[in-house]
Amino acid sequence: MFRLNVTAPAGLASGGAFAMAVKPDWSTALWLHGSLIFVYGDLAELRMQLYNSGNIPTKVRLTLCGGDASSPVGAEVETDDLPPRSWVTISYPFSRFSQGGSPISASQQINAMKVVATPLSGSTDWVYVTEVAVVGMMRSIETATARVDWSQTGRVVSPMLFGVNMAAESTGGYTSNRWGGNAVTRYAWDIDVQNRARDWFFENIPNEADQVEAPSTSASDRLIETTLAASLRPSSQYPLSALYPSTESNAAASLLPNTAPRIQPTGTALTAAMDCALTASRP
Repeated sequence: MFRLNVTAPAGLASGGAFAMAVKPDWSTALWLHGSLIFVYGDLAELRMQLYNSGNIPTKVRLTLCGGDASSPVGAEVETDDLPPRSWVTISYPFSRFSQGGSPISASQQINAMKVVATPLSGSTDWVYVTEVAVVGMMRSIETATARVDWSQTGRVVSPMLFGVNMAAESTGGYTSNRWGGNAVTRYAWDIDVQNRARDWFFENIPNEADQVEAPSTSASDRLIETTLAASLRPSSQYPLSALYPSTESNAAASLLPNTAPRIQPTGTALTAAMDCALTASRP
């Protein structure tokens, strides 16, 4: 079992209020990953805060993962005994994960870290995890040289190339504004709810109320309307994936197969945006 965004036990030095928690169990783990992909050679040190809520010492095992974020890379690292009911700061050099018969190449991508509370001590109480930090190393660059030949005639490109993605206000020197990307791969435009899939625990995420102002009915409509009002080209991405949010609840079970008919897009702003999306690639 695991829990996210739970109240942190008292005594955290930073005064932080929230943590993740996992029960001692080989079949349960926390997979920690973010929007960045790390390269092992750039990683220097791992730090985190751990709290054993039980009455007997227990340990945590840490595993780096690559590939689809579930394939183990290098050696497991096991903490020392975590004393009962006390916050402990752990700090390990990443070289500790590359020892013995499990060396890690400097170019190996690290996409996640697996955190398991081991059940060997017999403890069945929650272990809390928070303030996970990765310390990296800056690569040195000796010299870089760039040459520009002004005598050559440049190639004419479409002005639509100079666009941005999901800009809240349509101002600034760009020509197009796109509603799209990973965040809206499973966007249900008719109820204005996103789902980030594995990127964010399969939670349904309703757009904030302040992103929608009358007469808009959704955050995507709002972006299209403000873009058109600034005489710019909007471009919209609407999903055709097999699953989509069917409710504003953040329960993963509310992702349902995309088989039922959906409400058809209506409104001049949306029609104009769809037309612009089709013509944006023309020079």
